[in-house]
Amino acid sequence: MSLKGSPKLMAILFDSTRCIGCRSCEEACDEENTSRKRKWSPESHKNFRQPPPGLSGDKWIHMSYHPLSQKNTRPAKPFDWEEAPDLMDQGQYAYIRHACMHCLEPACVSACIVGALKKQENGAVIYDPDKCIGCRYCMIACPFNVPKWEWHHPLPYIRKCTLCYPRLKEGKIPSCVENCPGNEDGPALVFGRRDDLLYQAKKRIYENQDRYFSHVFGEREVGGTGVLFIFDKRLDPIQIGFPDNMGSRSIPSYSQSPMSTVPYWVGGLAALFSGLNWIIKRRDKIISENTEKKQGEKK
Repeated sequence: MSLKGSPKLMAILFDSTRCIGCRSCEEACDEENTSRKRKWSPESHKNFRQPPPGLSGDKWIHMSYHPLSQKNTRPAKPFDWEEAPDLMDQGQYAYIRHACMHCLEPACVSACIVGALKKQENGAVIYDPDKCIGCRYCMIACPFNVPKWEWHHPLPYIRKCTLCYPRLKEGKIPSCVENCPGNEDGPALVFGRRDDLLYQAKKRIYENQDRYFSHVFGEREVGGTGVLFIFDKRLDPIQIGFPDNMGSRSIPSYSQSPMSTVPYWVGGLAALFSGLNWIIKRRDKIISENTEKKQGEKK
C-alpha cells in the first residue's frame, strides 16, 4: 500500500547546488550508527578524505563527485576531497548523495519473504535483523542497488540507511540532515513533510531555471521516493542513478496484478478437484452397488 499523500509521510530533499562536498553527512551517519566501526581518526593511517567507492555494509551514505561542463571548454581541475568546497565554489564539480531512497512502495520490502524489511508510516524503510534469513532478495530487488551485505562479518546482516528511525521516534531529524552545513544559500539537506519538500523543490527550480535541471527526481520515479533530488542542470541524470527507463511505476506493482489472482486460482482449483473427487467417488459407489446387485441376482 502506497503512503503517497499521507500527512505523516516525511522525506529528505537534497540540493546538489548547495552541497560543498564536506562529507559531514557521512561522518554524522557513522557517529549515529555506532555498530559500524569505520573510524574517522588519523590513527589508522588511511586517507579519510578519500571515501571508499560506493555503499557498503559499513557505509550507508556515499558522496560522489561529478565534473561540470565548463563554458570555456577547459577541463576541470584534478579532484581532491581536501579542495572539494573550493572546487564547488569555482563551478568545477557537483556532489551527489547516494543512500537508501526510502521508496513509497519499496521493492526490497515486497521481495523480503520473512518481513525483515518494513515501510513505516513516517516513510522510513527499516530492517529487523532478528527476522532476516540472509536470502538477500532485497539486494536483487532494489532498483538503486542500496542494501548491502556484511561480507566481512562472520555473522553478516543486511545494512542500509534507516532514515535514523530511532531519532525520528524521539522527535529528532536524521543525523545527516542535522549536520549538513551547506553553502551561503542554505543546507544541501532538508527534512520535512514530503508534500512540503516537493513544493519547496519546485519553487527553487521555477525561480532559478538557469541553475536547476527542470525536474524533481524522486517525485514519480519507481512510484515515488522518500529522498528527493534537485541538481545542477549541467549534470546528466544517469550520473546520479536516475536512468531514463526507470519509469514511474513501482516495482511491486508489476507482481501485484498476477499475485492478486493466486487466491482465486487456488480456490477455483480446490473447488474443481473437490468436485472431481466427489464425481469419481460417486461413480465408484454406483459401479460397486450395480456389481453387488448383479451378483445377488445370479445367486
